[in-house]
Amino acid sequence: MRPSSRGVGPRRALLDLLNQRHQAGVLFAATGILALSMLDAHWTLVLLEAGVATELNPLMLVLMEHDTQLFVIAKGVITGAGVVALVACARASGKLLAVGALYGLFAIYVLLIGYEFLMLNGVY
Repeated sequence: MRPSSRGVGPRRALLDLLNQRHQAGVLFAATGILALSMLDAHWTLVLLEAGVATELNPLMLVLMEHDTQLFVIAKGVITGAGVVALVACARASGKLLAVGALYGLFAIYVLLIGYEFLMLNGVY
């Protein structure tokens, strides 16, 4: 006798997670956060090399001083894990808080990228 494929096993849980549908705004914010985070990593390295900025995050500073590739990879993994967790929570009962956090983080990244853009162009 075969176990039912409709059971609650790890495979079924993964398939359920992958088959979820989300609001377009949630996916836009999640994708935007990831893209802007990687642009922030690149521009941070450019600004640091130019001597016009400093890294304020102590963990990222240690990683950056050790290896810039490690810094970029860690930033991507940490940001990605956080975004995946927020998107998963957006489907749960605390939807409003998770969606608000995604939109808020997206707005913060837009402001940060705008500030870095001004720094790159010599305004600051």
